[in-house]
Amino acid sequence: MFTVCSLSLKEAFLLLGRNLPNQARTRDNLQRRPPMACFAGPLGGRWHTWVGLDEGRFRGLLSVRPRTGPRAWEVAYLSIPPEEEALPLLQEPGLVLAERGAERLFLRLPADSHLLDLARRVSFLPYGEEDLFLAPTPLPSPPPLPLRPRSTHDDQQLFQLYSLLVPPQIRQAEGMSLQEWRESQERWETEMVWEKERRAQGWLRLEMTGGRGSVEVLATPEGLEGLLGYALRRLRGCGPFLCFAFPFQEELERLLVAYGFRKVGENTLLVKELVARARQPAFIPARA
Repeated sequence: MFTVCSLSLKEAFLLLGRNLPNQARTRDNLQRRPPMACFAGPLGGRWHTWVGLDEGRFRGLLSVRPRTGPRAWEVAYLSIPPEEEALPLLQEPGLVLAERGAERLFLRLPADSHLLDLARRVSFLPYGEEDLFLAPTPLPSPPPLPLRPRSTHDDQQLFQLYSLLVPPQIRQAEGMSLQEWRESQERWETEMVWEKERRAQGWLRLEMTGGRGSVEVLATPEGLEGLLGYALRRLRGCGPFLCFAFPFQEELERLLVAYGFRKVGENTLLVKELVARARQPAFIPARA
């Protein structure tokens, strides 16, 4: 009989010592970091982990962690068989998080993953595709733009930029309001902003971990090359790195190919809307 139970962080560490393959994709594990490293960051203590057992035999592990806010979470570690018996393990985190006030649970899988069908069966809905481009060697040197670090005061302007450039289907999944969008954002090590005429026209996010890097660019067409040039200067010498791009960013993808980037993969982005269980109605004595 297949059963699901929660684990402590220490127990999760012991299981990850078995070097279980992670079938989920996150910004910080796409560079093939060792499994144990995934739990070593500042969010480690806020992870929730479940294990699937079949008559006492280990059959899978799933870990979730919050994104920027407490109402948006993501599947950060997933190691399960692509079989129907794994459905309870995929279902359990959503039930628990909904009761704790969470509203969304995100999952990123390779576009050819055998788990996509299972995920859909427990109400994970695809809302976008993501392309991965590997930087060439040596790196090109497009002219950079002057950027400044992102501050908390930039949220409104960046949300407006996001709303202008991102298709409605993705915005619907990640949050149509400023607060929903803010909580659904993934955490990046470095974020930079390009302003023109006192308005945010470009947003650059960088990650440099263990000699590897990744970058994401969101900008008006005139700023794309300059933001990419800034990223290439910052990441020079860090080793191979990835650039994430959505298919709707046709100009960015064209620019990456022109500079020698090579497309190396595709991801499917999924989200599960969480609804808390309604409390059963109960009668109470009426007061006179």
